[in-house]
Amino acid sequence: PYAGIITSYAGYYNGQQLVIFQGGNIAVADIVAAADTWYAGDDEQVIFNALNGNDTLVGGNLADALAGFNGNDVANGNGGNDLLYGYDGKDTIIGGAGRDYIDGGEGSDTASYATSRSGVVANLANRYANTNDASGDYYVSIEHLFGTGYSDRLYGNSAGNVITGGSGNDSIAGAGGNDALVGGA
Repeated sequence: PYAGIITSYAGYYNGQQLVIFQGGNIAVADIVAAADTWYAGDDEQVIFNALNGNDTLVGGNLADALAGFNGNDVANGNGGNDLLYGYDGKDTIIGGAGRDYIDGGEGSDTASYATSRSGVVANLANRYANTNDASGDYYVSIEHLFGTGYSDRLYGNSAGNVITGGSGNDSIAGAGGNDALVGGA
């Protein structure tokens, strides 16, 4: 039920680094097993504390559920129909291939298609218009879009959006809020 590999982790308290792990691989299932206490609430708290900072979460090619909790997180679903949650903070969520549920939560959050291998149509107001890696993606509490390295058509919603095209010959429209539209290189 738990997939993915953690390759690095740093734990901080009051701005001081207390623990760091780099250069290895720990399966998420092993963290869940290590958090096994007498009470389920304690298990959840151990896992929540481990993911309470600025995290980078990477899924596999199957359906994943990734949650960043607090901090400015990056969640990359890769392939599969993923459930991706940013929760609090300024999060960047990369759905990748598949029909993804992308929920930024509180804060100023971005749906990014920077890793896509072809251009996309991504529309925050009308998900049915989405194509390629954005096809089937469902947005909740997403304020910003970041395009691909190819030609994209990116559309905002009624909120104040920052829409960045990336490289390529892009078409960008804000759709009603106090928007910032940024072309690529």
